[in-house]
Amino acid sequence: MTRIRLWPPAIGGVAALVAVALCLTLSGCAALQRLVPPSFDTETLNGTTVKMDMPVVDGNRPFITVNASVGGGPSIALLVDTGSPGVRVFADRAGTSGVTQTQNPVDVTFADGTRFAGVEASAPVTFGGLETNGPINVQLITAVSCGDGKPECAGSGGIEKFAQAQAFAGILGIGMQASDIYSPISQLKSGSPKSFSIAANSTVGSATMTFNTQPPAPLAAFPIPQWTDPQLPNGYPAWASNQVQACWAYAAAATSCVPTSFDTGSPTLFTDRSIPGGPKLTGPVT
Repeated sequence: MTRIRLWPPAIGGVAALVAVALCLTLSGCAALQRLVPPSFDTETLNGTTVKMDMPVVDGNRPFITVNASVGGGPSIALLVDTGSPGVRVFADRAGTSGVTQTQNPVDVTFADGTRFAGVEASAPVTFGGLETNGPINVQLITAVSCGDGKPECAGSGGIEKFAQAQAFAGILGIGMQASDIYSPISQLKSGSPKSFSIAANSTVGSATMTFNTQPPAPLAAFPIPQWTDPQLPNGYPAWASNQVQACWAYAAAATSCVPTSFDTGSPTLFTDRSIPGGPKLTGPVT
């Protein structure tokens, strides 16, 4: 099993999926509301585990998902994404309990060209047996399409076909950046963990996220720079988890150390053209 440990002191350079284990360690205003800072409780969650799945998509298991509910709605699968912060859920899969919807539009395009559009809202979120500290800021997605220049992206068939093909109905972003929406694990009713690790087994199609427990014998450790705004809106620390300084070398080319995102939300390796010897096209991580 591969293990990578990330220590903290728009994705730059390289984005890569580590398919079997990640450990992200924390030390420690939304468009709708500035939340009251909770007590900085990290120990309550020691050893807490969240069970997750790796559904079959086109004969493979490229993603990790977790069962979740937004606004008291039905249990749905959300993509667990270490590369982005915050909860984005397809609007028709969210409930109405505790939900405050705005008319403020949102529009985000992901690396493969898939585009989500919708509105800002706030809603309570539960996932894997955990719940947020009341309503948190989320995005209600009403349309999925392709961005300019990428007409054959995963979102080309619209929101319903996308949900059916990808086996999830939104994104649970646990990247540690500060934004109008930010990681739900930093907004839990029982506090916020100082670290989390993800271990996945594609053979059996399951994964586990564990709080405050370092994985044994990590393959490598990388420092995480602090985010430009060092605090999340609720007072917890923010880290640039999409700008980990990692070094890459392709074939006989020179090694390049560049900002890197180890991204569970993508099964593909994206390499900046400035890296010597890097592939011209993206492809699956092997």
